[in-house]
Amino acid sequence: MKIDRLLKKMCAITLAAALIGGSAVTVLPAVTGTYTGIVAYAAEYGDFEYSQETNNGPVTITKYKGTDTKIVIPSTINGYPVTSIGDSTFWGCGDLTSITIPDSVTSIGDSAFRYCYSLTNITIPDSVTIIGSSAFRYCYSLKNITIPDNIMSICDSAFYGCSGLTNLTIGNGLTSIDRNEFAYCSSLTSITIPDSVTTIGYQAFYNCSSLTSIIIPDSVTTIGDYAFRDCSNLTSITIPSSVTNIGEYAFGYFLNNSSEYKKIDDFTIYGESGSVAEAYAKDIGLKFVDITEKALENKTTVTKTNFNVGETITVKGAASGGTGPYTYEFYYKRSTASSWTKFDKNGVGTFKPGSAGTFTIKTYVKDSTGK
Repeated sequence: MKIDRLLKKMCAITLAAALIGGSAVTVLPAVTGTYTGIVAYAAEYGDFEYSQETNNGPVTITKYKGTDTKIVIPSTINGYPVTSIGDSTFWGCGDLTSITIPDSVTSIGDSAFRYCYSLTNITIPDSVTIIGSSAFRYCYSLKNITIPDNIMSICDSAFYGCSGLTNLTIGNGLTSIDRNEFAYCSSLTSITIPDSVTTIGYQAFYNCSSLTSIIIPDSVTTIGDYAFRDCSNLTSITIPSSVTNIGEYAFGYFLNNSSEYKKIDDFTIYGESGSVAEAYAKDIGLKFVDITEKALENKTTVTKTNFNVGETITVKGAASGGTGPYTYEFYYKRSTASSWTKFDKNGVGTFKPGSAGTFTIKTYVKDSTGK
């Protein structure tokens, strides 16, 4: 095993009087200087290169020189715990498909797995607390990621360009989702933000083009510029009243080929009346729906869907979320008819078809405030 050591170095320089060629030389005062270097050790272990800050300290894996497609990182080297995967350790290991990280590891460095194009499987152990910038950037084949609750910090662009990522679980340890963190994760369809998060950063989910659903908890106070821009399949979002700051074109817009901002058709923001969400919607021309009104949407219940001619059809309304009592209006329309027929409005509607056919039923509901 080859070991290179950088040790403390001492240097002292003393200049004294001298005579050169019979001429006097100026006498300078004695100068003593001390240089202190960082004590570090670098070595090899199989296909790994590693370092230690001291000769008996924890180990950082700094480079992989092998060609295996499946790698298990050792939990110890020469009896010392492996606690870190260093910056750029596996950068460009394009044939790597699977890696096992031991539960001794607490940090994953910047660009540690960048350009690992073929990496499909990785489990981040609960011991990890920090993931560095661009750590998994351009891991195109990565399908599933679970971020444990113990992770307190994920730096910017950590999963940027993971275009194959379809399942993402974010743990409850994070307080912010940093800039570009999941940008260009174009296969993600749904995301749930944990209620530990207060900030969604600049372009955090930019160009997640398959995203159709996002749940933002009421712990969030800030949504950064372009956070969900170019999420072209996201047609609605519910913004809690806790949000006090929404950045430029955070959602509802995309940039076309002419570099012009275009509105996503029928994009709707749900929120509370008088909130920042409502102000944002009005400022940039997006549809806004008061969330209390949305709560009054009522789904009609029917006892069954197939009836005999002459049999009574019973419809019940069951609204919630407003201020009772509620009033209902029931309507039906035969498939061949052009207009609706109203029947009863006392919470239960009944009608008896006189002939066979297909009927559509709808219900309108109001609470005591008229909503």
